[in-house]
Amino acid sequence: MEGKHVRFTQLLETHLNKVIKKEFDNRDLDPVTLRSIRERLKEQIGGIFGKMNSHKISEHAVMWLTDQYFKAIKVDDDYDMSEMVFINEYKLADLPYHDIELLRNLYSSSTAPWAEELEVEYRGRSQS
Repeated sequence: MEGKHVRFTQLLETHLNKVIKKEFDNRDLDPVTLRSIRERLKEQIGGIFGKMNSHKISEHAVMWLTDQYFKAIKVDDDYDMSEMVFINEYKLADLPYHDIELLRNLYSSSTAPWAEELEVEYRGRSQS
């Protein structure tokens, strides 16, 4: 099962990268474009998780995951979005336990920068 989760997260990341690159490549990163990129990520993530019966997450979790992917966008070889833009983020601590558990399971073998954050939150809640 773990291999399927890694494959899912890799496919999701590849899909999101293709969508963003196709729609926003060669555009100036002005505030309107940045909002559009973030909204497009939200639509894509919400649509994908919304279609999956076994991987339902709350709207808050969609927004948190959108933030993670948005911040991880590479602007060029030297910068990623998190170094260029300050966003009013959704907090992992505000997600329901079932979202934390599902996302932790999906990203546990992933190289996503937020995988460890999910693991820490999961362990903290599991021990309480």
